[in-house]
Amino acid sequence: MSHIIVTGGAGGIGGAVHEKLVSEVDSVSLFDNAFPERPLNCACENSGGTRIKCDVTSMSEVVGAVRLAEAEHGAVSGLVIAAGILRPGHAESTEPQDLKDMLSVNILGASNVIQAAVPSMIRNGGGQVVVISSNSARIARADLAGYSASKAGLSMLARSYALHLAEYGIGVNIVSPGSTRTDMLGVAVADAERGGATRGTPSRFRVGIPTGRICEPEEIAEIVAFIVLGKAPQLVAADIVLDGGASLGA
Repeated sequence: MSHIIVTGGAGGIGGAVHEKLVSEVDSVSLFDNAFPERPLNCACENSGGTRIKCDVTSMSEVVGAVRLAEAEHGAVSGLVIAAGILRPGHAESTEPQDLKDMLSVNILGASNVIQAAVPSMIRNGGGQVVVISSNSARIARADLAGYSASKAGLSMLARSYALHLAEYGIGVNIVSPGSTRTDMLGVAVADAERGGATRGTPSRFRVGIPTGRICEPEEIAEIVAFIVLGKAPQLVAADIVLDGGASLGA
């Protein structure tokens, strides 16, 4: 039985991953704080996935969500960490609370879910974890200071966890998208459509996108599915960048 948990499953990249996986695995459990409240210990089936409201920054909520998912669908065989938030800001404008929130969701939230799901994955004989980071983790962005820092920390967390979990048959890898057409980007998507992201902004030390377009969530989902379905079992602690060449191979 294959049972994969996807965080941030209400939309964006997480939603695209769900759509890709739903016909290829036995069960998908979707975690997202945006889901409506449900009665205690009740999951909601929707479009082939079990939706569970969960704040990933709360370890108690995460543990409860994993237990509920496991009770519904059995041991966890794969995990996709797609929950994340972006709040722009530079050296003079980054709000302390924004930075705290990004570190909490993007790093602590990922750690909570991995730690809560790992025992189930070990009981299942191993599995795959895919962490959605960002090309901002490796290329500094003047107006994404806190976001870049949170994603850099997330990538290193994933690599470190990969080293420990490999002996249990659990592969941990990173997928780092560039500008992608999701609601989280908001104004950035409109800017990209006008050519801002593709041309670059030299005054803000921002390179363009050589392919001339932003990425679609479905493109990210294809790579994520390939990894989380165990089709590359020797892939461990890898970071696959999908940004149309925007990070210049850095």
